[in-house]
Amino acid sequence: MKFKSWCQTEAGKNCLLVLAGTLVLAVLLFVLDTSQTLPSNQEGSRILYRNDYGEGDTQEELIAQVEGSKDKEALTVTIGELEYGADEVEEILTGAGKKLDTIILGENESLDQVRSSLNLVTKVPETSIEVAWEISDYNIMDAAGEIHRENLDAGGTMLTLTAVLSYNQTHVVQEIPVCVYPPLLSDREAVKQSIEHAVSQSEEASKSEKEVVLPDEAGGNKIIWSRPKQQRSLVILVLGGVMAGLTVLAQQEKRKQKEKKKNRQMLLDYPEIVNQYTVLLSAGLTAKNAWLRMVEEYEKKKSEENVRFAYEEMVYTAHEMQSGQAEAECYERFGQRCGLQEYLKFGAMLSQNLKKGSKGLADILKQEAKNAFEERKLRAKKLGEEAGTKLLLPMVLMLLVVFIIIIVPAFLSIQL
Repeated sequence: MKFKSWCQTEAGKNCLLVLAGTLVLAVLLFVLDTSQTLPSNQEGSRILYRNDYGEGDTQEELIAQVEGSKDKEALTVTIGELEYGADEVEEILTGAGKKLDTIILGENESLDQVRSSLNLVTKVPETSIEVAWEISDYNIMDAAGEIHRENLDAGGTMLTLTAVLSYNQTHVVQEIPVCVYPPLLSDREAVKQSIEHAVSQSEEASKSEKEVVLPDEAGGNKIIWSRPKQQRSLVILVLGGVMAGLTVLAQQEKRKQKEKKKNRQMLLDYPEIVNQYTVLLSAGLTAKNAWLRMVEEYEKKKSEENVRFAYEEMVYTAHEMQSGQAEAECYERFGQRCGLQEYLKFGAMLSQNLKKGSKGLADILKQEAKNAFEERKLRAKKLGEEAGTKLLLPMVLMLLVVFIIIIVPAFLSIQL
């Protein structure tokens, strides 16, 4: 019943529809796969079809079974493409040679006025006829049809292209006359070419002189010579921008390192601060007096080389309390200025216990001091691991230097 109910749902109907379509398609393909027989001719023999001219060979996967035997042999039969008959090959080659006039044109409109490279094909399209080329003057054009512009004459240069068309062992020679001209230039290109020609002539005429006189005119146009402007100002501007960006990044990195150093120092001082504060509370001092005592002792021992950031924040907090600000708020602001989770927690504990009463504060701080010392041990262990990792690269470099010192002399001493 559950299956019948599922079949009536939209998901069930879609699933059954897909399965039914798959089954029908599988049956259809099975019938086609089992009924793939070869076509036959009028005599009843099985036949295969060749590819048309120029389409290449084809391969057929066949099964051969001797009549009366159950054994079947899998064969791969290669069928060559359709070939021209021996009596028509020469005629086909001659016809293909006449088509070359159009095939090799490329971007040119006529072979009587060739201004760009020709498309000297090595095979007649859609056939198996191969073509080899010979050029009457390779200084003008190479076998690929590329034109050497520097050797061209403005009045045109006659060339004879000889095409040797080959099919199996039959060859036909076709000669194609072409006239090659320099490419058409725009006004700007023509001016540039005339200037280059004038400079070349001037340089050639003064080979025995130290000075080369640049032409004052070329092609009827007066020439004003100058050196290209150097873009040093742009380079300096770009370099200045890069340096400015690097300076900003360096300042940011320096600030981050300074902040990181400050936080590390404050974390190292935290267990000592909590422990000292707890001792003073246990000795009978109030929270405020204990705070002021710690500040007083720090200022006595402080020097320019021994500034402790956490104690400096305590000094600032002591000044706030002495100026008449609420003690609880001063503790909270102390934690916020320090910006570390431990000091936020410490300030919050002092503030809350001040509001609720200082009973039990010493016990809470003792436990906090114990936890802080455990955290300090873990932090010291982590710093040691980091230091060891930093020393790894110099040690590897030293090892490589030792290897070089030992191995290089050993190689040099080997006599081959």
